[in-house]
Amino acid sequence: MKLNEMKIFVFLGSMIVGIMVAMNLSFGLPSQAKVLNTTQYQVALIERSKLYNDITLLENQYKKEISELAQYNASNPSQEKIIDNMKSELSQNRRLLGLDEVKGKGAVITLNDASTNFSGTVEDDDILQWSRIVHNTDVLKLVNDLRATGAEALSINGQRIMSITEIYCWGPFLRINKVNIGAPFYISFIGNSNNIGKYLNSDEGYLTFLKYRGISINYDEKESVIIPAYIGSPKTQFMKEVKNN
Repeated sequence: MKLNEMKIFVFLGSMIVGIMVAMNLSFGLPSQAKVLNTTQYQVALIERSKLYNDITLLENQYKKEISELAQYNASNPSQEKIIDNMKSELSQNRRLLGLDEVKGKGAVITLNDASTNFSGTVEDDDILQWSRIVHNTDVLKLVNDLRATGAEALSINGQRIMSITEIYCWGPFLRINKVNIGAPFYISFIGNSNNIGKYLNSDEGYLTFLKYRGISINYDEKESVIIPAYIGSPKTQFMKEVKNN
């Protein structure tokens, strides 16, 4: 009888421990949450965003490759068909990289220094004079705004904007793709010119800021904008391929 009672107590005790474990109850001291400072919090947010982005890219790539594999299996393509598909993908990659000329709906933004023809007294102020000139930082910020709002291809005075393109001040010129370019600057892009124009001319848009400085601006929407190919051969010295096993 005592043996049966002991078994019952052991059984009940096991059940209670199991329930506590399932409810994530701790038998020790409660663990304290780690408090992050501002820098650690920002790093954690960036890392989390990067992981989410990597996961999304992998999922999209996986779905794309599964879809392509299903098409190959369903159609039993010939060698000629496979070669055509490879050429199509290669052509698309060249367009995205900027190695081929592209065209599409977009706009051309013309920037020029502010007019020096003022009525009345002209203030001889270095800051005022500086603010009336288009600088490389202005073009960089505008290019960033265009990319952020969905521009698919960009060029400045015929120079294709690539991931390796430099835009910096070179005396009275801007140096882009190792070419000196003077004002006016013609920034052409392919994208939703209506939505992009609304943002650039909004209170948060950079064109609005340039207008306050007196910079001459023209925003010309077009049904067909031609973005030339990058002139030259992009070369890498230190960048290497990462092979996935």
